[in-house]
Amino acid sequence: MVADIRPDYDTEWAAMKAVASQLGVGSAETLRQWVRRDQVDSGTRPGVTTEESAQVEALSRRHDACSPRQSTTPAHYLQPVPGGVTETLGDRQRSTGRISASWPT
Repeated sequence: MVADIRPDYDTEWAAMKAVASQLGVGSAETLRQWVRRDQVDSGTRPGVTTEESAQVEALSRRHDACSPRQSTTPAHYLQPVPGGVTETLGDRQRSTGRISASWPT
């Protein structure tokens, strides 16, 4: 639609603003992004297509599923204790009474 009315306007942005207004799209910027995405997907503009992006995302999810899970606790919060067990700094502070036992972990 933007390409159809583009010759009637001085700039592509002006054409996008007009189309956005006609369609009731909240922002011409949203329409601009849709136009750019369509141009990439159709091959008239360089970039990563929607299909390629979806393939990369799927491969990334598969890789994450196969990778061992990492701890979400930063290493500097983990402190060794006797017997080789590791506890968090919060656990240590709770056990010594420095913070309340009901304090979130």
